[in-house]
Amino acid sequence: MFDCKRASNWVRCKLGDALSFEYGKALKKENRNEAGPFNVYGSSGIVGKHDEPLVDGPAVVVGRKGSVGSVFYSESGFWPIDTTYYVNPPEYFDAKFVAHYLGFLRLSELDTSTAVPGLNRDDAYRVQVGIPPINEQRRIVAKVEELFSELDKGVESLKTARAQLKTYRQSLLKAAFEGRLTEQWRRDNADQLETADQLLQRIREEREARYQKQLEDWKAAVAEWEMSGQLGRKPRKPRANKMVGIDLGDSLENVDGWLWKPLEEISGIIVDGAHKTPRYVDAGIPFISAKDIKDLRVDFSGTRFISQEEHEALIRRCHPSEGDVLVTKSGTIGRVAVVETDEQFSLFESVALVPVPKCMDSRFVAYACYFYINNGYAEKKQKGVAVRHLHLEDLRQLPIPVPPIQEQERLVRVIEVHITSTREVEKGIERELVRAEHLHQSILKRAFEGKLVPQDPDDEPAGVLLERIRQEQADTPKPGRRRRKAEASA
Repeated sequence: MFDCKRASNWVRCKLGDALSFEYGKALKKENRNEAGPFNVYGSSGIVGKHDEPLVDGPAVVVGRKGSVGSVFYSESGFWPIDTTYYVNPPEYFDAKFVAHYLGFLRLSELDTSTAVPGLNRDDAYRVQVGIPPINEQRRIVAKVEELFSELDKGVESLKTARAQLKTYRQSLLKAAFEGRLTEQWRRDNADQLETADQLLQRIREEREARYQKQLEDWKAAVAEWEMSGQLGRKPRKPRANKMVGIDLGDSLENVDGWLWKPLEEISGIIVDGAHKTPRYVDAGIPFISAKDIKDLRVDFSGTRFISQEEHEALIRRCHPSEGDVLVTKSGTIGRVAVVETDEQFSLFESVALVPVPKCMDSRFVAYACYFYINNGYAEKKQKGVAVRHLHLEDLRQLPIPVPPIQEQERLVRVIEVHITSTREVEKGIERELVRAEHLHQSILKRAFEGKLVPQDPDDEPAGVLLERIRQEQADTPKPGRRRRKAEASA
């Protein structure tokens, strides 16, 4: 890993020959003193406070369960819980050097578990490392932190710019759905616009025609079911249209020529996908979940597949079609997509299907859903603590504006001109953030190859330090070492 010629004072060894990973200790929330001065660490970082430390600092925390291989440095005392290891470096090691090195080693890649992610410390102990003299460790830490400081300033600026873009998009959509983006255009074209009432009547007629078609299909399915000797479950009668809206109150913008309606009053019947995990197959019909909804579209690149037979059973209740809108309702809620394909696919429960009438602009409906769900409505309505979840009934009652169709199309064009430009900027920011991460890794790589700072021939060789560590381990075995031997013989 390191250059032997350049790093002649370094020593190559297994990680377990130099450092010991000790188990953290459970500390339930109810037993902690949150007013205490000492941090409590889990595998994802600080999870609370306590009035006494388990470990004196400086020391290092390593994620054992959950966020496997995560690394945190603590200058002062702390309490690592039982999802972590802690490393109290010998006096011949700089603790910050150890933290940087362990982070660089990507211990997360040693996880071989199939259920809960976990790090076996024996796997970590077998990793080959290069150890420099203690003085060089300190020079490396000083140089790394100097370079990281400048790099992190740039990263912080990029993240601030990214957050500002998100704020700008929300401001843009707010102006759109308050009628401000098309205010002059609406005045100039007032005599040519279909009224919102006329549009609403067309929506109702289209929905009623669709419902009558569903009824006919249902009656035919029932007749077929009866002729088959009533095999399988009887087809479910389609739910009737709900055309009576809820009271939306006085909090919405009063825009001339617009109406405000609950989402389901202007859409078809809103449903979600399969509530049971299907049996996946290697190839077949794409099965879409919340993770596949990105940037106003369905991303099929990483989907799983189900059989044609299972797909046909699922679409009896939830049948996405071209022009419909999809909304994520579990996990990361409020992402939207417009279905832009006539290819068949099915949905998981984490995605809701909003059928859009032909006389409404699908992208307008998608932007409206995105804006109002992410602008406070979701926080008021979401259910669940551990998993964020928006109930279907809340989505059905989501208030959205109904401007004339010409104005919907105009708004979409204006919105997308601005959003396209911000996405290009955002892609540039993401590229720079990736580049910054690569630079972080490049700095650490040079550091642990012995190429970041000059060697000092007067430094005591690291091999001498390693011998001292081995001698101390032989004389006074650490609890973690004794436990490791017991584990090996068990």
